[in-house]
Amino acid sequence: MYVKMNLKIITILKQLVDHLEYYNLMSPFPVYDTEYIIDIKTRIKDMENSKRDYDELPVAACKYCNSLHIENDEADNDICMRCGSVNDIEIYNNIHDYLEYIEKE
Repeated sequence: MYVKMNLKIITILKQLVDHLEYYNLMSPFPVYDTEYIIDIKTRIKDMENSKRDYDELPVAACKYCNSLHIENDEADNDICMRCGSVNDIEIYNNIHDYLEYIEKE
């Protein structure tokens, strides 16, 4: 029941995990932190069992490459893990608005 509510955001997170695991598998040493991948998988499980509709929450994406793979460092900077830009993010009202924007490009 709750999976349908969060279907889009969970799908994107699963694609992110597939991307990270693929590049970790293809390199001799992990490119991406394995604990980070475990954290994403844990988040996915929590979202699948949650009553909260995560698809309706605001979404932060990189202003340049439109990646949702944004992390915060200890100085509260938003860093795009795909292109490396710092504090250049776009906030969308929800995942539907983000996906609509991506389709237009």
